[in-house]
Amino acid sequence: MLNAEILNQAIGGYWFEGASLDDELKSLKPDLITVAYGTNDYSLSETLEIFINGARGFMDRLTEIFPDTPVLAIMPIWRADRKFHDRSRMLDYSSTDAFAALREMYAGYSNVTVLEDTYFPTSPDFLNSEDRLHPNDLGFTFYADAVTDASKKLLNIVY
Repeated sequence: MLNAEILNQAIGGYWFEGASLDDELKSLKPDLITVAYGTNDYSLSETLEIFINGARGFMDRLTEIFPDTPVLAIMPIWRADRKFHDRSRMLDYSSTDAFAALREMYAGYSNVTVLEDTYFPTSPDFLNSEDRLHPNDLGFTFYADAVTDASKKLLNIVY
C-alpha cells in the first residue's frame, strides 16, 4: 500500500527493551519506523515503573540509532480479553495507566508521532476467537489501513 520495502523486526515474545535493538541496525537508512506497543509489554511488567522504563530504554536506543528518522508510535488496540484474563489483578497498574504513561513518554521524543486511533472495531468479531486479544484477518485489515494512512501523512505521500 506504500510501495515500500519493509523490514519487520517484530518478534513474538519480545517486549520493549533497548537491548533488543542491535548495533547492526545502524547501517539501515529507513524513511519511517513504526513502533507498536505489544500486549507482552503490559502483561510481563509487574509495575508501571518497570513497564515505562523498558519502553523508555527501547525508545532511547531507537532514537539514538535513528535520530532523524520519523517514528510512528501506534497506540494499543481495543482488548476484549479482560473478563477472561484480568491481568490487572496480578499487576499494580491498569492498561489505562500503561497507555497514559506511553503517551507521556512518546511526547518526549521530537521525531515521534503518535497514532492514537487505529479505528479498530470494539467487537470480539475482529479478534482471534481463541485469545480475544490478537486481531484476526479482518481486524488486521482495519489496523493496516489506519497505519498506512498515518504513514502516508507522516511521509507526505499522496496517491
